[in-house]
Amino acid sequence: MTHAMRLIAMSNHTNLRSKESNLKSYQEHVAELFALIKNQQPDWTPTFEHPIKDQKTLLILIGSQKGLCGTFNTMLFRFFRNHYETNDTELYDFIMVGKKAIEYAAKKDINPIKAIENLTVRSMVSMTEELTEYVYKNLYKYSKVIVFRNVNHSFFNQVPEKDLIFPTASENTNSVDLNLYVWEEPVEKVLEELCYQNLQASIQLMLFQSLYAEQASRFQSMDSATRNAGDLLEITQRQYNKLRQAKITKELSELSANFTK
Repeated sequence: MTHAMRLIAMSNHTNLRSKESNLKSYQEHVAELFALIKNQQPDWTPTFEHPIKDQKTLLILIGSQKGLCGTFNTMLFRFFRNHYETNDTELYDFIMVGKKAIEYAAKKDINPIKAIENLTVRSMVSMTEELTEYVYKNLYKYSKVIVFRNVNHSFFNQVPEKDLIFPTASENTNSVDLNLYVWEEPVEKVLEELCYQNLQASIQLMLFQSLYAEQASRFQSMDSATRNAGDLLEITQRQYNKLRQAKITKELSELSANFTK
């Protein structure tokens, strides 16, 4: 069973690996384009940025949907807990993604404003749309939106990280005269659409990174379990052979003693 799960994890990891560069490149280009146009319109503010008092910070925790992936969730949850443990939890709202993250919230008496299960490769796109739509409509409530998830630093090293996806950091971009372009829509409307797409691309990339790291972590866990099971079988077989040989030797000794009589 562990050997079969190891093969499945490796197959999923290989399939995801071919998509990583495209998703990352798309997210970077959308963020760069949004920053470029926004820098030319410094007075622009999104329509959802309403001045309200006591804005909170939205924390999004992306865990795994299934277990048997080693310390994947344990390290992530410890890292997540250390972020707000010394602060007032009333300053935060929580969104939990993945079955394990939802179970963790229940154990720690965290009441998420939204919980999303069934995080898989097939559901990633629809989950991205659902999560983006919800976050975008409620952005006026939050001063920051931070995502916690695991990231592959290498195939054998999955590290928990956090990223700020709102407000977006201003990037150093070359100055461009926007008057040189023909705008079919007002610049403000273009910026609102780019703001939504930038948020969507960031969320999709982070869901993908979590799934990608999960498959690598599960492969390592199942590979270790398979090797440990093989070692255990070898030790058990050796012990059985010793006991069998001892029993045969004892029976031969008893037969020899009877013949001598």
